[in-house]
Amino acid sequence: FLRLGRLDTTIAKLLKPAFLQALVHIESGSTRGNCFVSCYTDTAVYFINDPLADWIPKLIDIDDENSHHQFRHQFAIEVNNCLRDMNEEERRVLWQRWLENYWNNRLNGVFRCLDATEIQRMLDWLPQLSVVFTEAVSMAVRIQPVELNDFQLFYELNASDIPEKFPNETANLLIHLGDFELPIYMWEIYGKSMINRVLECPLNESNSVEHNLRELKLKFDLN
Repeated sequence: FLRLGRLDTTIAKLLKPAFLQALVHIESGSTRGNCFVSCYTDTAVYFINDPLADWIPKLIDIDDENSHHQFRHQFAIEVNNCLRDMNEEERRVLWQRWLENYWNNRLNGVFRCLDATEIQRMLDWLPQLSVVFTEAVSMAVRIQPVELNDFQLFYELNASDIPEKFPNETANLLIHLGDFELPIYMWEIYGKSMINRVLECPLNESNSVEHNLRELKLKFDLN
């Protein structure tokens, strides 16, 4: 099934007990393990009304130091894959159904605290969440700054019209990410472009967004 099966509501309901029992036997990082997490995530996204009740906590509970948290990392990747396949309304429904609560719970240390790789993978969701971008950014700016490696967020945001559609939210996100340790080229290639695009848009006059963006350019020598 992990290689050739296709989920639907009936199959997902029948397989739920088997999925939960199989969790402790799946080897993280293996091809079969990745396929399992992919199917497990699809079930959470499309077929479980409230996966925060037991479906997702059980996955996180067995993802300990010995597995290098690979289940959690793969889960975040698979959520992003699902978001890419959805239309805007489907993304809105998913956000309202459980994704927003999941992000909020993880920020509050529910289940387990986020690690750097998981943060990176969840930030990569943002370009797919333009339909709820204001709410999603309000979650993202609560993340404690960490060191991150190459990730898709900057590239995909810069390739989209999000900076023009949501200049204040994009500005707040970039300002917050300025406290993270990121590869400098990401600022030089993508960050500079987005800052300049946002600065060409009307910004909230009641705060210091424009000032902070210009300070960000100076910080990374983007002039």
